[in-house]
This record gives sequence, C-alpha cells and structure tokens, in this order.
Amino acid sequence: MKTAPGRSRRMALLVIVVVGAVALTASWVAPVQAAEEAASWRATYDLVMRWLNFAILVGVIVYFGRRPVANLLAGQVERHASRIRLLEQQRDDALQRLAEAKRIYAQGQARFGDLHERIVAMGEQQREELIADARQQAELKIAGARRRIDSALRDARARLRDEMVDLAVEKALQRLPTLVTTGDNETFSVNFIDAIDRVG
Repeated sequence: MKTAPGRSRRMALLVIVVVGAVALTASWVAPVQAAEEAASWRATYDLVMRWLNFAILVGVIVYFGRRPVANLLAGQVERHASRIRLLEQQRDDALQRLAEAKRIYAQGQARFGDLHERIVAMGEQQREELIADARQQAELKIAGARRRIDSALRDARARLRDEMVDLAVEKALQRLPTLVTTGDNETFSVNFIDAIDRVG
C-alpha cells in the first residue's frame, strides 16, 4: 500500500524528532546517573546509543536516499524492461521468419511432389508412346516380312510350276515320239478337223 508523499515526510520527521528527543533525554539523564552508577549503566548506555545512532543513520539514508535509489531502480527496471521487449521482439521476428521458412519449405515440398508426379506421368506417357510406336514399327516390319515371304513363295511356286511344265514338256517330247504312231497322227488330225467343222 503506497502512502502519500506528504504523509511519508511527516512520518520521517516524527521519527527524527522522537529519536532526537530520546538522544537528548539520554544526554540529560547521563550526568545524573553518572554520579550514582558509573560502571553499571555505561555499557547499557553505549549499546542504546549505538542502536540509536544506527536508527538515525538509517532514517537519514531512507529519508534522503529513497528518491535517488527509487529513481535508480526505476531506471534499471525501465532499461531491463526495454531490453526484454527488444529481445521478445527479436524472438517474435525469429519465430515469424522460422514459420515463413517452414511455409516456404512446405510449399517447395508440395511443388516438388507435384513436379515429381508430373515427371513420372510424363515418363509413363512417353514410355507408353514408345511402346506403342515400337509395336507399330514391329507390326509394319512383320507385315513387310510377310509380304516379302508371300512374294518369295509366289515366285518360288511360279518357278516351280514353270520348271514342272518344262520338265513335263520335255518328258512328253521324249516319250511322245515313241508312243504316238503315224496312224495316231492321222486320227488326231481328223478329229481336229471335225471339231473345227462343228464349231464353224
């Protein structure tokens, strides 16, 4: 609980007056008692005076030193509070930069994932296109080879047929003169002329 400045001054002044009165009373009482009991009360008097001097000193220090000490402490508090605010601001800025870096990293990871998926999809598409193109080329080559084989087979059959005809004619020419007589020739000639007459 704070006291008003005027009240605290009054209290300090009252303390000083009381202490002064006690000191003054002690100084008046001292000569009277000194005659009676000089040895027994001196130790007690010295102890009381030491404590009184200490209380006066503390009162004077508190009265006159309170404001400068309070100002010094207030300055220290303000300086430390300012330093704490600066450090908190720096911490908040660092946390904000860290959050921004994490956000950028997450965006980069997402973009990397999208890019990776697109590259994989493009690679799959190109692979499928290459496979389809290779199949088409293979089918074209197979079809060309079949055409060449068919053509070679037709040519071989034609050559074989021609050779067979040539061999048959040659065999027939070799055997025919021995098998056909002149009478057979006249019969073939007559039959041929009759067939022409019938057609004509």
